[in-house]
Amino acid sequence: MEGSRKAGPNGKFLAFGSSDYSLRMLDSTTLSPLLSILKAHEFSITTVRFSPTSTLLVSGGVDNSIRIVTVPEKFAGQPWSMIILIILALLVIMVAVLLQK
Repeated sequence: MEGSRKAGPNGKFLAFGSSDYSLRMLDSTTLSPLLSILKAHEFSITTVRFSPTSTLLVSGGVDNSIRIVTVPEKFAGQPWSMIILIILALLVIMVAVLLQK
């Protein structure tokens, strides 16, 4: 397969564009397809890149065109949400311990 391949900065996604003009995104651990855009460009895709937050996927074609795709929230997720939940749980435990004393 000709084209471009790139892993997302958070390591959760793989994206690739190929000479059939399609742009695809896979889950990096299961290789399950998450997003497929057929005919994303009029000519072959030469480069794909994720934004630093993995919320945007940018592709470029041979004809110097670019396409910017928003990664759906259900795939992008919020990396801080789990950390915030853990911190809140620890705070609740600390308050419960202090109230028992």
